Amino acid sequence: MRNILFHAIFTIFAFAASAYAFAGELTVHIGPPSLGNGGSNPVSIPPVNPIEYEFIWLTDNDFESNIAVSPGLLFGNRSELGNLYFSLGGGLVINANGSGPGVYSSFGYSGDGTLAFNAEFKQALGFDFSSETILAPYAIRLGAVYRF
Repeated sequence: MRNILFHAIFTIFAFAASAYAFAGELTVHIGPPSLGNGGSNPVSIPPVNPIEYEFIWLTDNDFESNIAVSPGLLFGNRSELGNLYFSLGGGLVINANGSGPGVYSSFGYSGDGTLAFNAEFKQALGFDFSSETILAPYAIRLGAVYRF
C-alpha cells in the first residue's frame, strides 16, 4: 500500500509541474509491446493483439503527458527543431517486472498539418523498490497527431 501511495504522490507532483494546460496536440500511437520480457514483438498487418496504444497530450508550452501500459505514465518537456522533436521527463515506469519511479527520453518525427503522421522511439529507466529491480522498457511506435 505504501508503494502505491508513493507512486500516486509522485505522479501528482509531476503533473502539477506545468503552469499551463492549454491544448496543443493529441497523438495516438500504436506499436508492439516491449515490456522487458525479451524485447518487442513485430507489428502485424492488420494490427492485432498484442498491440499497445499510447496517448500523448502536448500543451502549448511544450509540456507532454504520456499514457501507455509500457513504458508507463510519464510527464515531461518537449523541444522541437522543425519536424523533429526530443523529450525528457519522469513519472511512473511500468514493465513486466514491476513499476516504479523513473525518467524517460524520446525522439521522433511529426509531420506538418492539422492531422499528421508521427513516429517515435521512447526509452524509460526506473526502479521498482518492492523487488529491487531496474526497469528499462522502450517503445517504437507509429501514429497520428491532431493539432488544435
